[in-house]
Amino acid sequence: MADAGVLDLTVDAVTPQVPTVSGRLAARVTVTNTSDSAVGNIMIRAQRAERLPGSSQARTVLAEPEATYAVATSFGDSFSLAAGESATLTLEVALDVAAPAGLGVAEPGVYPLLFNANGRPDEGIDQFLAETRFLLPVRADDAPEDEEGAEGTDGPDGPEGESGAAPEAPETPDAARDDAPADPVPMSLVWPLATNVPLLPGETGEAPERQRLILSDESLHEELAERGRLGGLLGALESELAGPAGPGLRQSTCVAVDPELIQTVDRMVDGYSVGDRRPSPVESSTRLRDSWGDADSLDFTEGSGAETAAQWLDRLRAITRDMCVVTLPWSGAEINAVSATGDPDLAAEALSVGDGVVADILELEPLAPVVLPPEGYLSATAAPTLRYADPTGAVDPNAVFEAIHGTAGAGTWPSEGAAPATALVTANSLTPDDGGLAHAGESVDLQGHARAFALPGSLSAALAATGSAPEVAGYSAVSGRHDLTADSGVARMQTSVGTLHQELSDASIRAGDGGAAPVVALPPAGWSVDGEEARTFLRAVAATFDEGIARPVGLGEALETSAADHSAGPATTAAPNPDPGGVTGTEMTWARQQSGYLTDLALMMANDPQVAMTRHGFTQPLRRDVLRMLTGTGRRERAGHVAATERAAAIHGGTGSMLQQLRDSVTLVAPGGVYTRTTGLSPVVVVGRNGLPLPVPAEVQVLGQNGVPLSRQPAALPAKGSVTLQLNSPTESDEDRRARLQLWLETPAGQRISAPVEIVVQTGPGPAGVILPLALIGLAVGAFYVGRSGKFPRFQRFDRIRPQWGRD
Repeated sequence: MADAGVLDLTVDAVTPQVPTVSGRLAARVTVTNTSDSAVGNIMIRAQRAERLPGSSQARTVLAEPEATYAVATSFGDSFSLAAGESATLTLEVALDVAAPAGLGVAEPGVYPLLFNANGRPDEGIDQFLAETRFLLPVRADDAPEDEEGAEGTDGPDGPEGESGAAPEAPETPDAARDDAPADPVPMSLVWPLATNVPLLPGETGEAPERQRLILSDESLHEELAERGRLGGLLGALESELAGPAGPGLRQSTCVAVDPELIQTVDRMVDGYSVGDRRPSPVESSTRLRDSWGDADSLDFTEGSGAETAAQWLDRLRAITRDMCVVTLPWSGAEINAVSATGDPDLAAEALSVGDGVVADILELEPLAPVVLPPEGYLSATAAPTLRYADPTGAVDPNAVFEAIHGTAGAGTWPSEGAAPATALVTANSLTPDDGGLAHAGESVDLQGHARAFALPGSLSAALAATGSAPEVAGYSAVSGRHDLTADSGVARMQTSVGTLHQELSDASIRAGDGGAAPVVALPPAGWSVDGEEARTFLRAVAATFDEGIARPVGLGEALETSAADHSAGPATTAAPNPDPGGVTGTEMTWARQQSGYLTDLALMMANDPQVAMTRHGFTQPLRRDVLRMLTGTGRRERAGHVAATERAAAIHGGTGSMLQQLRDSVTLVAPGGVYTRTTGLSPVVVVGRNGLPLPVPAEVQVLGQNGVPLSRQPAALPAKGSVTLQLNSPTESDEDRRARLQLWLETPAGQRISAPVEIVVQTGPGPAGVILPLALIGLAVGAFYVGRSGKFPRFQRFDRIRPQWGRD
């Protein structure tokens, strides 16, 4: 192990990427003294391990001890570096020359290489101070023309030849490598365009006009720019498709897009705001869209990326006009996490609506039904969730929601008899019923009316390890996991090129009567390579077509060929290895709770044919917030995982706050103080308020002092309005004159939807108690007037005295 912290050794360029056996390799490297003192006698040499026997060792060999790389060249000339100083040099090595003059490569294949830097730190002893590793694919020299008589013939001693040696043993896989080139392996490439969209959580739907977009920052604008990550990925594809290799790349490449990204960029074109607080849609009667001019109170700034968004989207439309496009799960939500919530609305939102969004904005039909789980594998219980993938293309999300919840006339969802969706997952996560693991390029049948296509796991893991934020794939072998930043981006991209060649070699060796199974290269959704690194891989793919070891096929054709000619039958699926970078249990619990609350909120409302907004449309953006908590984009890199968990917590808080506001907007308002009514038959008057954009059919539950139900009466609350409710609420007995009542709103099904309110009701004495006092008053008045008439002398005395009061 190198003495970490003394020297840093990085590979800046490898030329050529795929040398021949008799060729030479040139590598430009940079050595940096990262210590606080000088390092002397620095020398570098190249070392190699044995040729890879198969792609399954492509990741593990990079984590093997340095001694595994036993074939070594001589050290080069020595030099010294002061503290903080760097030196760049080019190392050249002959491949077929025996060590130590060369690396002793005698046959084509993929070889693990290591550059080793020794030095003498701070007047110490010479020691191993730094290393960097990568995989180098080596191809055969051009085959010489057959010499006359080179073909074997029977000698005089019979078919065994003059020597009498036994015939050659049947070919082994290793022997097959050196035969004449086999038929090219069908190959497809998926080109991902996705990111963590910085939408401010808490958005609600609006209709018929679209809600104004609010982003929390300008990071998406930066990514869409020409020098940004998304701009670079699109630019690399544009430039290579326009070059000599364009036809083959266009045929083999399928662009995978996150529908949330495409929709957000489309909304950016119309202008957007940047801020950290979202206006409440229920705070007042002011229309939400009328509040945008109040910039001071909302503390918004106008977004500056509308033009950049328009240009990027136009470029994407142009490049995909005649290309394959496939839709990623909404917001890159992990299928295993969505499945773990057990929420059908969340599953439908993740898998069924994205195709329609992409079709509308890019004006094309995405490849369906195909699912690309961001985590690269499916858990044992996740396969049935694939049935929510749209089997026919664009669907109406409102109809899907109503069908899931059994609304009369809405039909069923998922529809019966639909074509099974195909998930692209790594081969080591699939176990066919006949035992063993699936091979890359095979297809299997999963439970729950679904299929899976086996991706080459080593290639997928190698691609995930490239870029500025390399990820440790959750399906990769634990023994092959190591600090990916120990090797430079160039070295890691070179490793992915080497792994690609090994996967193609393995597929060719396994080829049977149906030909080789297709190889599909699938980088992670949030691939962090820059434009130049992206071009490097595109050129490596194109080179395999030129060399005749692969042939371009579209993703749809690859899946069809696999299902028809390379089916492994029924299989089970499971996580092949521990995946510490996945969505956490806490985040799945949050998602389950909030999606359930959203469903309850939506079902509180009633769709109104006179209103453009639907109950699903109003809550749909909030459910997409929940999916963003479950994203797998960038999650399997250390800093990215921390950022993902922090982002999930922020979304949970923002969405929860908005949910509370919406629920609190449906309420009962009771009169303050003591409510006095004449009799027990008089109604109790309260006000029902509804801040939601659709009517809420409800009932008022009234309980007496001891929790005894007294009445339950209907109350239809109008959209964005209030209604006066007269409740016939008798007290528990006629003798009660003062009672404490508790009231709240419920759905017709009996689910409470408002906070309870208390009313103290003071009731008058009833009919008998009112008639008797009135009668007594009447008698008194009558007696008074009779007395004044003189018929009763006693009253005359009072009449004579009365004038004396006036004199006082």
